[in-house]
Amino acid sequence: MLSILQSDKAKPARKLAAKRQAIFVLDHGLYGRVVINRGVFARWFRRPANECGPNGDLLKTADVAMRRLLRGDLFSLEKKGMFALRGLRPQPLECTVFYVAVKYPALLQTLNADQFERLESHPLAGEIGLCLEHHEIPHRNRRRGLG
Repeated sequence: MLSILQSDKAKPARKLAAKRQAIFVLDHGLYGRVVINRGVFARWFRRPANECGPNGDLLKTADVAMRRLLRGDLFSLEKKGMFALRGLRPQPLECTVFYVAVKYPALLQTLNADQFERLESHPLAGEIGLCLEHHEIPHRNRRRGLG
């Protein structure tokens, strides 16, 4: 149902990212990295696959998932048996959804300055070819009182 991305199996993820498909990479310190496509993501979050496309509601769904996982709220994944955390609550960004689709840069605007800086420096961001520096983030300077 889902595949763990190891360092020697990174090529399929890069190939899919090159096609600009909707790819989600879940990165968790305890369980490794999981690469899922839009169909699996749709099943996890109970969205029809035909909604997970350029004309669909995938951005809204991914936005909800991103904010949920940044908070460390893994209830949706725990409920479906994806992770057996046994009461452990991960810190923010230990379990993160990376949404790789150039058409939807607005997803990154849901991050505040601290979250964006930590996401930008995350090693996985460069590994799957996610270019964060090209996105205009309105919250980026809010912490310094400039935004």
